[in-house]
Amino acid sequence: MSYSKEFKVFVATIYGEAGASSTRSWEVIAHSIRNRIGFGNWTDYSTINGIVTTTGFDAYTHNTKPYRNAMTKLNANNFNSDKVGRIVKNIINTVQPIYEGKVKDDTNGVVFYWSPKAQKQLHRDQPSLYTTEIPVWVNDNKKEIVSISGTEKDDFQWLRFKRSKMFVTLHDNKGLSMDGVSVDIRFASGKKVPVLSNLKTNSKGQLPVFFARIEMGVRFIVNGTYLKDKKGSNLKILPTGKDIVATIIVDTGNGFKSSLEKHETDIRDSQNQHDTTSNEVSVATSEKDDDILSEVTFNIKLVEGDTGKPLSNTTYHLEYKNNIKPHKTDSSGIESGIKADVSQSIGVYLDDDGGKKQSIYSMAFPVTGDLNGQTKVLKVPVVTLQLIFIDKNKKPVPNYQFKTVYRGRTSGIRKANARGIATVKALAGQQLKVIHVTANKFTSNIVTNGSTEWTYSTDKLIENNSSSAGSTTSSNAPSTTPSSQKPTPTKPSTSSDVSKGTVIRNDKVTQQGPTHEVKTDQAKITIKFLDEATNKPLSGLTYWTQSTKYGKNPSTTGSDGTRGRTHDSDVGISIAVIVNENGKEIKKGTIVANSDKNGTAYVYKAKKPKNYLYPLPINATADYKSGMRSFGSNRSSGKRKHAGADLYAPTGTTVRAMESGIVLSTGGFYAGTDFVTIKHQNHIIRYGELAPGSIKVKAEDEVIRGQPIGAVGKLKGINVPSNMLHLEMYSNTSDTSNLTIKGAAGGKFKRRSDLINPNSFLDNADK
Repeated sequence: MSYSKEFKVFVATIYGEAGASSTRSWEVIAHSIRNRIGFGNWTDYSTINGIVTTTGFDAYTHNTKPYRNAMTKLNANNFNSDKVGRIVKNIINTVQPIYEGKVKDDTNGVVFYWSPKAQKQLHRDQPSLYTTEIPVWVNDNKKEIVSISGTEKDDFQWLRFKRSKMFVTLHDNKGLSMDGVSVDIRFASGKKVPVLSNLKTNSKGQLPVFFARIEMGVRFIVNGTYLKDKKGSNLKILPTGKDIVATIIVDTGNGFKSSLEKHETDIRDSQNQHDTTSNEVSVATSEKDDDILSEVTFNIKLVEGDTGKPLSNTTYHLEYKNNIKPHKTDSSGIESGIKADVSQSIGVYLDDDGGKKQSIYSMAFPVTGDLNGQTKVLKVPVVTLQLIFIDKNKKPVPNYQFKTVYRGRTSGIRKANARGIATVKALAGQQLKVIHVTANKFTSNIVTNGSTEWTYSTDKLIENNSSSAGSTTSSNAPSTTPSSQKPTPTKPSTSSDVSKGTVIRNDKVTQQGPTHEVKTDQAKITIKFLDEATNKPLSGLTYWTQSTKYGKNPSTTGSDGTRGRTHDSDVGISIAVIVNENGKEIKKGTIVANSDKNGTAYVYKAKKPKNYLYPLPINATADYKSGMRSFGSNRSSGKRKHAGADLYAPTGTTVRAMESGIVLSTGGFYAGTDFVTIKHQNHIIRYGELAPGSIKVKAEDEVIRGQPIGAVGKLKGINVPSNMLHLEMYSNTSDTSNLTIKGAAGGKFKRRSDLINPNSFLDNADK
């Protein structure tokens, strides 16, 4: 039996995610894939393939070995030769009815899962990639854990979005059921939801039962028109997490005025055990048409980065809308009731005990609707410092005695080791004073994340009893003060040019104090484009992301409508998404980078780009996507990679401009051949390995689509067939610098970083 490509991906993903688990876990994962279609964050999706390939299923996304093994069995249709094949066959038998929609969801809406034991091991083995033992997205007030009988022995925790089961009935203003009415369900974006479009009411006016995620206001388009409330706004029902029974009285004219009418509606086939709320909505001719909050109220909690202990009664500062104001945590490390507008960013600063505000977060976090009613936990990094004490000959002073003053607490006398070194820990952004017991003086500095060691010249502290030690060194404490007594510092000298006394630091310090940027959760942004005409993934589209931090960078979509990898960004960065249509830049939207959205694609629609013209008047005589001809194949025993696609053709075959453009350069290329580089509207293309003397254009010439620019050449000194066009493509048309970059800077390809695979453009080219 043969299977569709989508079903193969479906089965291979389940094997890759849970091949060694129980059949019940296979069923739950299969349902979780189907449950995402058209629901919650995935309202744009209408197919299983779209869900699996773009919404974060690791087996597919990372093309894991188990996924590949299962796909091999599925492609060969061979399931009896080994254990893998037999398991894959069992998965097929288990999940096929679910895939075909013949089995109703019995998981109570599971759409997420993770593996606690596996995550813990990954965090231990790859801490830079798996930064926590519990994924950040798990701790979300919009989600809740679901217990699934039969999976207790498997390493899975199942979750779903909090949601409402919606029972909606339409009556006209005479109280009559509206039979056979076409209804589209929309949310705040106004985008069409494929699986919730063209729903039909039955003879009782009842819509098919559907689910809606909490805080996603449900709107209704009836016979092509949004239903309005008495204020003239789009009517919406806001899911609360309980089942909602709503009777909508639709204004059918004749001067009808809105009114609330209670209407009894049976709860049909409810699988939820939640309380049910009767929520009857009457419509005339709604309130603010936006279920996204414009302002949120939330809490901030400061904790120590290593222990998680709260920083109680700590002064800190928030930068918001270009204003910095002081704040303070309570005894539990929390400040409650902070208000902020959605889509703003908040910077966080610590008070260093000396009056300066030390930045520990840069673009600390974006304000999103998800924050409302929540507590934002900010981990202040802990820095381990070596304090090194040296004499005038720069030799270590063994057993050097000192005290520390940190966060208002003075330590007892401490001693350096035999090498004059002592280790201390302190929070980034805080002031750390070191009292030099013998000299009866102190030095004071701000701890930064760049610090690894501070070095003290003790001879200067002892011999120089003046202000030359700098503004952070006490210079007039009485010499008779006992060593156990804390010296009394005086007002810093303003005449000294030395800002840090005798402390030698290896981290960058500015006049305003060091700025420390915490490694917060990175946003991993997936951008996906759909063809606006067909609503299918759009391949071969070049788009740009632009931000003040990262600049303007091009990307090109593949067959799934994405560029094949995420855009990684610090949270809080505003990123514009831009395409070029008909020669004009069109801004498709702006993304505020948010790690809570990791794994969820930002979907945009665009016009299908015009296909390029195939560069040869005949088909290549060999497959340009296999063997040594293919993009990325190894060269020089793996020391570099092939930077283009080789299109084999008879020597002398005409090479054509794939699109209109301007010639940037021509010249000698490789093994006795030449090249032409043309800047087209969306790409720079290098046409290489052309026959010497065949080039028909020169730099700065304007060329038109299909214009002959040269002929296929043949490499000299090569003992294998080598008559070909070598084609390279680059996505950054604003960069007209050299395409070839030698040495380490050129990476494996020895080319610019905007080099892209030309295969999809050649595959779709007009011939």
